[in-house]
Amino acid sequence: MNMRNFIPSKQPNLKAENEARKAKNAALHWVKDGPLLVIVTGPTGCGKSHLAQGSAVELLEEGKTAWYLSGAEFSQQVRSSEVNNFKNRVMTIPYLVLDEAYVTYDPSGYVQASVSEIMSHRYDQQLPSLMLGNILHEQGKTPEEKLSKILGQRLTSRVLGHDNGLLVSMWQCKDIRRNNE
Repeated sequence: MNMRNFIPSKQPNLKAENEARKAKNAALHWVKDGPLLVIVTGPTGCGKSHLAQGSAVELLEEGKTAWYLSGAEFSQQVRSSEVNNFKNRVMTIPYLVLDEAYVTYDPSGYVQASVSEIMSHRYDQQLPSLMLGNILHEQGKTPEEKLSKILGQRLTSRVLGHDNGLLVSMWQCKDIRRNNE
């Protein structure tokens, strides 16, 4: 997958198309030295993983060192016996693309705490990170409450305050894999 074949006009209406276009532009801007932390959130099937993989491809095509991690891979690695080596690598890779790291079943809270620890470290070290997922789907809570649960209050405040962070919503977008039924 690449950014060229992420087509916002596949969305069923202008509002959704504009959100998809904004998300694509935010990801492309991030690749070209945009904000340190970009979080893209939206429903299943709207193209978040396409943007994640496309961003990683763009970085590699520009000769930058990047690591694309799916939520399943992230969760498996933080629970492995090699967790310290994994965290060290994830905390130091020049560009990190983290796709759905916070949707994994995590009754202990360890995976979520690891996401918060890693993202805070990367932000403090000025290492660019792109996170994607349906993070804001939980009903009855504000975006700040939902983000704080994953990133912690300090980093959430910076993202929502636009202090070198950006939150992009794709919640008007539809599941393009279902042909907009």
